[in-house]
Amino acid sequence: YWHSENLVGKDYHLNKTKACLEKGINLIHIFEDEFENGFEILKSMILNRLRIGTTKLYARETTCKMIDPRIESDFMHKNHIRGSRQTKKICFGLYHKNTLASAISFSLPDSKGYNVKSSTLNESEILRYANLLNYNIVGGFSKLLFHAIPELESLGVQTITTFANVRYSPNPSDNVYIKNGFEFVNTSEPTYWWSYNFKTYHRFSFRKGVLLQMAREKGLSISQTDTENILAEKLGLERIYDCGHHKYM
Repeated sequence: YWHSENLVGKDYHLNKTKACLEKGINLIHIFEDEFENGFEILKSMILNRLRIGTTKLYARETTCKMIDPRIESDFMHKNHIRGSRQTKKICFGLYHKNTLASAISFSLPDSKGYNVKSSTLNESEILRYANLLNYNIVGGFSKLLFHAIPELESLGVQTITTFANVRYSPNPSDNVYIKNGFEFVNTSEPTYWWSYNFKTYHRFSFRKGVLLQMAREKGLSISQTDTENILAEKLGLERIYDCGHHKYM
């Protein structure tokens, strides 16, 4: 409620991020439900940023191989704050003594060779990348990426894109992508999430048709002319804005 659009506007979190960067500070924004449901993952992320309290493992000590998307999905739900993305994908993992220590997934073009999300020809997107909780895999991303490139090329992929959530990765020039040859493209505008019953939901989760159905089920007085904003207010939903995403290619 206190960070919703009605009280602070859509650029509140982004403006705080920019102000901190000007002072050399990397500010991380955490939604309440992320803290409640993903505390161990967040703690691991922060410890990795501080380079303390984690087990260091060198990529040369691991074996890289393609993994089943179901294995990747299970790994991401346990080790990535946003879980796994359910789409057509190809996945790779680093194993250390039979334990999956790091994983990455790439979207696959459709039957005509287009990226399903961006409609760009011969393009793949890095969907998720994560290490095992409380592990720092030195060189892990590089090993996974360069193991994956020949496989992606064999499928017709010519371009790899990826996005960094500004809430977690505020500095566009200091991350694993820049260090591995990606070029910064741009930063998107902040987008909103719905806050409902102390949880955040992607904006597509509450399209107008969904809001109308929820209102009917709750017996609220509604009309077909009610806008999304009016319906959301009646249902007690609030918009909360993120900080956008850095895009790399």
